[in-house]
Amino acid sequence: MKINILLPGIQRKISGGVKVVFEYANELAKNNNEVNIYFDCSNSLKSIKFINFIRKIICKISIYIYPRWFVFEKGIKKKCVFSVTDETIDNANFIFATAIQTASPVKYLSEKKGKKLYLIQGFENWTGYTDDEIYDTYNLGMKNIVVSKWLKNIVDKHSREKSILIKNGIDCSIFKINKPIEKRNKYNIAMLYHTAEYKGCKYGIKVLSELKKEYPDLDVTLFGVYKKPKNLPKWIKYIYNPSKNKLVEIYNNAAIYVCPTLNDGFGLTGAESMACGCAFISTDYGGQKEYSIENENVLLSLPKDIEAMKKNLELVIENDLLRIKLAENGNEYVRKNLNKENSINLLKQIIYNDKK
Repeated sequence: MKINILLPGIQRKISGGVKVVFEYANELAKNNNEVNIYFDCSNSLKSIKFINFIRKIICKISIYIYPRWFVFEKGIKKKCVFSVTDETIDNANFIFATAIQTASPVKYLSEKKGKKLYLIQGFENWTGYTDDEIYDTYNLGMKNIVVSKWLKNIVDKHSREKSILIKNGIDCSIFKINKPIEKRNKYNIAMLYHTAEYKGCKYGIKVLSELKKEYPDLDVTLFGVYKKPKNLPKWIKYIYNPSKNKLVEIYNNAAIYVCPTLNDGFGLTGAESMACGCAFISTDYGGQKEYSIENENVLLSLPKDIEAMKKNLELVIENDLLRIKLAENGNEYVRKNLNKENSINLLKQIIYNDKK
């Protein structure tokens, strides 16, 4: 079969949602499917005053070079397009929209471009779209695939047909416990850094700064694909653009993983950290419910509630038995319920049961 996937723009920096799309592309390619990944560069580099044809050349070169953070299966074709039309997209059996920017362009392609699937990994109101504009994309008549029950509840209220739930899977052969949970330094904490407001990092840093006053031995590591923020306290270590192996090392060195997110469809790093044996302290943002059960494998607080998150962190620092219980339960839950192979098999079932 031939499968088309449409992504918005050049993907230089790693993100959880894009990583999920690429992993699905690889698995489909392994099954002898012809997979084309299209990058819609119609709005790329427009902030830079290039002559248009030079901008297009740079975009095409960038698509060839990037992403450097992911290794594709042989046979996957990456293609740069500057408009999504029947002339620029090949005929196929299926085509995936993967973000709100790609939903309408995919919808209005000819049926020859493939049966239309819409992979929804978040409520994307951080992209400049209104809530109503987002709801409209759910009702375009494509087959909606969601990654969490939280999203499913939203999508199903605004679509003609029920969406299909495929939780994001974790590769537990990579994300696993290498350092015993009970031997970890209880003061070691890890957190993702992201510049987007909805990730809530400024609240997380505020909580950790307050906690440092109480626990001078606190040892915090932030990681992310963005350059180290200039105002980050000097005592906080920052690891820029870690490799997959380095990320596993960060999780295994941490006793606790903090997630201060305000809004996220799933929250891949939270699940990864649990697979690696971290005690999970998170905001109750919705998507985390796919792998966390309050007081069993997570302590939750409301988004932006700095004092409540600080109290939860104090609880696990002061109580080793609680920290170890949360970490062990979290690891077991992810291994049993978020197996990567299950997610891949569900996607394959959709495709092979509905092929032309």
